[in-house]
Order: sequence, then structure tokens, then C-alpha cells
Amino acid sequence: MRTKRRATEADEIVGTNLRAVRILKGMSQEVLANHVGISFQQIQKYEKGVNRISAGMLFKLAEAMEEDPTVFLKDNSKNSHIYSKEALEMLALFTKLQNSDARESIKRLMKSLIKNEEFG
Repeated sequence: MRTKRRATEADEIVGTNLRAVRILKGMSQEVLANHVGISFQQIQKYEKGVNRISAGMLFKLAEAMEEDPTVFLKDNSKNSHIYSKEALEMLALFTKLQNSDARESIKRLMKSLIKNEEFG
């Protein structure tokens, strides 16, 4: 009898990185799923580390997001705070902003808000 392999910590790392790259690329789970021919629910399971991603699927996902497949393999757990959905969405929006003056204004605003929190 063949036993089903369970997802491991490595699968969770790959899933977290998949989610981060997808959000940074501004793709929904549904759009990514359509690109690779699976359901968005399967993308959810991959991102949560519930289901393992085969090597073939990893390559399809990387191709759909125009990334090197190795980007999904790095353990960034020490930097988990930057992987919050909110932080990734902010970064994705910021990188799309072309106007350098606007980018500088946003950075000054963020610094000012942080100072106010520290001294408020």
C-alpha cells in the first residue's frame, strides 16, 4: 500500500515564496491558475504549503510569472515580516510607480509616520 506523502517545512517555504512572488507580480490566484491549467484552490493549497508542488509544476509556475524557479527555494523565514500580504502589496504598488518625485514623497511620508509613532 502506498502512503501519501505529507507536505514538509520545505513545501511551506516554497508556498510562501510562491505567494510572495505572485503578489509582487500583481497576479491573482485565479490568473496564475489559468496560466498553468489548475484551479485557484490548488494555488491556495500550494501557497499554504498544504500540497506539494512537483518539479514540473514549479517550472510552469515560474514561467507563468517570468521568474527563475530557484526563487521559490530560498528560505526567507528570518525575514517573515516582509512576507505579510500588506507589505507585499505595498511593495508591488510602489514598484509600479514610475514618477521618482512621487516615490520620494511616499518614502518621506513613511518616515514621518514612523517618527510620529515613535514619539506619539
